[in-house]
Amino acid sequence: GTEIQLADVGKKSRQFAGSFEVDDVLEGEMSQSAVWGQFEKQIMDKVFDPETGQAMFGVTLMAYGQTGAGKTYTMMGPEECKTQPLGPDGNIAEQAGICLRLCHSLFQQISINLRDKEVVTTVTVGLLELYNENMFDLLVPSPGRDFEKRVPLRLGKNRAGNFPMNQTMRTTADLEQVAAVLVEGYGNVTMGATAMNERSSRGHTIITIK
Repeated sequence: GTEIQLADVGKKSRQFAGSFEVDDVLEGEMSQSAVWGQFEKQIMDKVFDPETGQAMFGVTLMAYGQTGAGKTYTMMGPEECKTQPLGPDGNIAEQAGICLRLCHSLFQQISINLRDKEVVTTVTVGLLELYNENMFDLLVPSPGRDFEKRVPLRLGKNRAGNFPMNQTMRTTADLEQVAAVLVEGYGNVTMGATAMNERSSRGHTIITIK
């Protein structure tokens, strides 16, 4: 990829003095489907071993940028896709984001692995929210819908690193069930106005698929 050098990173020790590689710059008018198509093969080839069909590596998709840059739109789609990510025909809504598209590709590959290699794969889905330095399980509703009464999760530690203790993970058998979990989780996201976007969440949402 193309390398970008940071010539002046200031005096703050938290800033990274180094270089980043840019693989591609996408056109602003690209469809959600075309955006996912740019990454689908390289991601799925890391999730499953092409030879055995067994699950291999953990993969992270992250959207980074300032408020209003389009992070949530890219990952989840517009607001209506948070409540109706699938169309009436059961297919992915045209503007749905890459999270649901990844899950669609995942189940497609699982079906191929079962048919061709007799590999059985179980998929579980969970949603977390990082809000005001605390971590909350979005699949556990707030008591009385009062976000102030939520109990944050604690971090545990094992050989792989830190992990959220007692996180709810839902077993899903198909894309429709994944969509239902995403709708449920996003219904519990804390919303609050920021200086740049009155519909912006002040938190960060993490979708975990195992």
